[in-house]
Amino acid sequence: MLAQKLQTMDDGQLTRLERLLESSGVAELMLAVDDEQKRLRAHNEEQPMICDSDISKDFRYKAGRLSVLRELQGLPTKAKEMQRERNGEST
Repeated sequence: MLAQKLQTMDDGQLTRLERLLESSGVAELMLAVDDEQKRLRAHNEEQPMICDSDISKDFRYKAGRLSVLRELQGLPTKAKEMQRERNGEST
């Protein structure tokens, strides 16, 4: 999903995305994302719930959110890998 978007980016966009973590504000945001991941994962493991009346309480919804958070966290690394591929470097 997001990885496909990376393929349409030019080298400058990939470089900026790759360097995101160098920004203290983005680093703080990634820490918050990590905390939310841990919270959602713990809740799904300790109290999994199927709730058709309120999807936000359903473990499947939370699993989807976890997937998106993981993808966001991995974008800078994927951008770096894509840059290396485009430049013919091995990873």
